[in-house]
Amino acid sequence: DRLIHGTAKQGAAKLYKKRKKWCLAIAVAFEVKPRHETKVMGVDVGLRYIAVASVGTKSWFFKGSQCAFVRRRYAALRRTLGKAKKLHMIRKIGRKESR
Repeated sequence: DRLIHGTAKQGAAKLYKKRKKWCLAIAVAFEVKPRHETKVMGVDVGLRYIAVASVGTKSWFFKGSQCAFVRRRYAALRRTLGKAKKLHMIRKIGRKESR
């Protein structure tokens, strides 16, 4: 373990290849001052609303209609590619949909 500017510790590093690019992932650990907040945020994850966040009496709703549209579009695309036996393209668009 090596100290970086006296505040953070450098941890393990991992070199890997992602598609055609090389990446280096380095773990860094540092201390954080604890916060003494009294408010708590609750998050509910669902299907109709992707998430509902609430703090006290205030709530924020995040609709899932756009996500459902993207899922349906990619499902239809996978179906047509599957009929055409384009399995490589199905794997390729799977990564794009997850992003």
